[in-house]
Amino acid sequence: ELLYERGHIHDAESLLIESLSAIDALMSLEGVRYSYIFLVRVAALRSDIENAYALLSQAESLGYQRKWDRLVSGMLFERTRLLLSEGRFAEASACVTRLERLAALNPVTTQCAHSEIHRDWNLAQVELAIVRGRLPEAIDLLEGLYQDAQAARSPRRMMQFQTKLAIALMASNDADGAMKALQSALEVAAPASAYRSILDAGQEIGSLLARFRASSRCSKALLPCVE
Repeated sequence: ELLYERGHIHDAESLLIESLSAIDALMSLEGVRYSYIFLVRVAALRSDIENAYALLSQAESLGYQRKWDRLVSGMLFERTRLLLSEGRFAEASACVTRLERLAALNPVTTQCAHSEIHRDWNLAQVELAIVRGRLPEAIDLLEGLYQDAQAARSPRRMMQFQTKLAIALMASNDADGAMKALQSALEVAAPASAYRSILDAGQEIGSLLARFRASSRCSKALLPCVE
């Protein structure tokens, strides 16, 4: 994950790809989940969509076999993102419905392992809401997710949610709010040289970064990361 965040994608992939059978057999749920998320995203970056869907199906099948609902939810979220990128909105909506049912089977009252399922469901709703132009819904969900990440002291998730929030705010014509949210994300990313999550937020991030670079919020400390 660290190599991925810093853009060393080939090096990161080489640590996983030859060990996938061992990962399937021996790793914990968390290890399997994040290994497959990474490999799916790398396949998508390379436009190897067929392989991305094959990896999703493989991991989802494993999740059902082992009753690992968090693995299933992670794959459903990644599938939602991939389907939306291809314009397959009805299928993406069906994935969000499946995530809703999975969340209902794993209710939470406080932060716990099953909270990850609800986070996947909320993020899938965000992706669908932005595509459908339901921006207030997306913004409300993202603000709640950010507050949860802040309470959990998770800077990486805070960075991810603030970046997506910046995209939603810009789409709703709140340019100042978008720049403020993106600045918050970049202030986490820059010291760690970790920027891949920012790029993964969506194609809109390119124009948003260009706008940020030209704004007064882009300090000398943030400029190398923005570039």
